[in-house]
Amino acid sequence: QSNARPVEQKKEPVVISMNSKGELWLKLEGAKNEPMTLDEMVEQVGAFVRNNKDVPVYVAADNDVAYQKVYDVLTALQTRANVPRAGLMSQQGEAKQ
Repeated sequence: QSNARPVEQKKEPVVISMNSKGELWLKLEGAKNEPMTLDEMVEQVGAFVRNNKDVPVYVAADNDVAYQKVYDVLTALQTRANVPRAGLMSQQGEAKQ
């Protein structure tokens, strides 16, 4: 028997990016960003999350993306891809005066 702790593996997050035109890109573990439709994204993320239960899922959007479009992607991730938790990825912006 050993008193050693198990090695913790940090999983690389799934990142869905959107631009102001509503176009989507998906970045899965070690792969490059791939453009895709909402239906394709739902299918791929759903399959990936089924096999990687604890992987974080984030949505990143340009400043010009309407909130409703971001909300629609988050809703699709939760209701259609069965992602238990999806978050927003953000970057600190400059203070406007």
